[in-house]
Amino acid sequence: MSQKIGNGIGSEGLNKLIGGQQGLSGLKGKKPMDIRIEQLQKEIQKLKADKADRERALPAHSIRPNQILVIEELEEAIAAKQEELKGLLDPPPADE
Repeated sequence: MSQKIGNGIGSEGLNKLIGGQQGLSGLKGKKPMDIRIEQLQKEIQKLKADKADRERALPAHSIRPNQILVIEELEEAIAAKQEELKGLLDPPPADE
């Protein structure tokens, strides 16, 4: 089931936008965590680029609510991916 994002692109459309599982063929021999870290970094970069494009496309006057909603949802997606990446890069200390 696809969750709607902003102007209706849906979570599947967002996955296509950020590259989904594509581009992983050159990662053979790497640890799964390393692969996920690289994937998250690429997804964050693409989301930030899309957000910047959408912000540049905003008209100086009469901004529609759905334009702001899409940007806010991109910000939330970026924050979630950054939080996941932080968790992978800085794992909690092991109990002693």
